[in-house]
Amino acid sequence: MEWVHMTTNVAKPARVAIIGASGTYGAGILARAEELGVEAVVVTRSPHKFKEVKPTTTVVEAQLDDEEKLKEAFTGSDGVISALGDDRKKRPKTHSLPHVWNAMKAAGVTKYIGMGSGAMMMPGEKRGRFQRNVRAMLRVLKLFRVDLLEQNEWERDSLLRGDNGADGITWVLTRPVRPTKTPFVGAYVHKDERGPMDCSMYDHGDFCLYCVASNEWDNLAPHVSSGPQPSQTSGTAGILVPPPVPLLVALVLGLVLDHTVPFDLPFEAPLWTRSIAAVAGIVAGVLLIASAYRLFRRAGVDADPYRPTSGIISSGLYKYSRNPMYVGLILIYAGLAALFGSLWCWLLLPVAVLVLDFGVVRHEEAYLERRFGDAYRTYRNQVRRWL
Repeated sequence: MEWVHMTTNVAKPARVAIIGASGTYGAGILARAEELGVEAVVVTRSPHKFKEVKPTTTVVEAQLDDEEKLKEAFTGSDGVISALGDDRKKRPKTHSLPHVWNAMKAAGVTKYIGMGSGAMMMPGEKRGRFQRNVRAMLRVLKLFRVDLLEQNEWERDSLLRGDNGADGITWVLTRPVRPTKTPFVGAYVHKDERGPMDCSMYDHGDFCLYCVASNEWDNLAPHVSSGPQPSQTSGTAGILVPPPVPLLVALVLGLVLDHTVPFDLPFEAPLWTRSIAAVAGIVAGVLLIASAYRLFRRAGVDADPYRPTSGIISSGLYKYSRNPMYVGLILIYAGLAALFGSLWCWLLLPVAVLVLDFGVVRHEEAYLERRFGDAYRTYRNQVRRWL
């Protein structure tokens, strides 16, 4: 798939209906519609959240199961954009989208733009690095009946099969995510307004509005990204797993083992002691990560391990540790392990650190040595890997 760069000069709809406009991405879609002069109809249960909209925006109070009101709101629109979330308990998509799709057809509107998470896959799709790493963790969680993709996959399957009222609907499913092989790249003028997954919510708004007016992406599920990614890992560190994942998996697995294979300890530290240790570890970890990230920002160097780097940070915290961010993650983990009083979490910590070391840190070091040669080797010989 070719890279597509959106600008404000592309096709845009005259009128669009938006549901879920109070969320992060929904707000970005509405903001772009107002900036581009597109008439927007916001369908919401909470009209008080939209007191300062522009004259081009109409706010309609309606429940998403009231098909008659939805029909009235959708009439005259070029399409409907859904930014409904994927809450597993409230199940907003399962409960609302059949009514939305029925109301669309009754109003003579057939273009639907939905939204899924970046980890959601389409049948036969080749996985990017992000999907391979995240879905491994999702499979583990699914063993414990925690299915984070259930709502997204329900929407996807309904549209693919024409089930649950989706028959006759022309659709595009966007998947906001950054580190993928086939992202859509939006308008760079708004690249600093970040939503979840570090995708520009304005870029996403541009793309959704474009999809309403164009048939280019009909019945596809493109990724939406804030910037192009290298096509080959030779220009990046080629890490095997996102840095937080080994620690997160170890923490979840440790808590599960605490309940299934508990240890009878001869003593247990009181809650107040564990709480103090937890606060100290978590606060120290957050401060380390934030301080290290600030050094990257000041130097104009990208901290994302999936992207090429333009320099070596050797000042501040990096005079004492080559990986202060990862030390921060370990401190946060230790704080949580102390708070939960979990022996299993402590036992799994060395395993998680080894995975972090061999799956991330050593790959980054090899990449930096290839890229910067003697400059990095000198720095590596002067500063320890951890502490």
